[in-house]
Amino acid sequence: MSKKALFVCIGNTCRSPMAETIYRHLINANVSSCGIRISSSSVNPHTIEILKNRLNINVADKPTTHIKDLNLNEFDVIYALDKEVSDFLHNLQLSKSKIIRLLVDDPYGKDITVYDKVYDILLDEINKMKENN
Repeated sequence: MSKKALFVCIGNTCRSPMAETIYRHLINANVSSCGIRISSSSVNPHTIEILKNRLNINVADKPTTHIKDLNLNEFDVIYALDKEVSDFLHNLQLSKSKIIRLLVDDPYGKDITVYDKVYDILLDEINKMKENN
């Protein structure tokens, strides 16, 4: 049985929805994403374009989710996509064994080529997860 996974970034508009989509596509597992500070109600247009081009998956209608709207105890593993998010999660006093930090630079505000590089980094990390399952 696969683990229920959560990807967490800052705004849930770039990295975490991209990771969620890749993870679901490759591992076909129960996965969600959220952000610790939501400033938009929808996924970033560059994220939408990258996922459409790379996986032929449309996430244009995916709403953003704030971490406070989720029960974190429901997840077996929580992937923090940078140090700030990891620190935030550790301050919530979750089980340290549940939190895994991935170092993925935030592409927000940058051009689409940076989003493409983030996709490649996430794809590589998630392929490693798949191999270890």
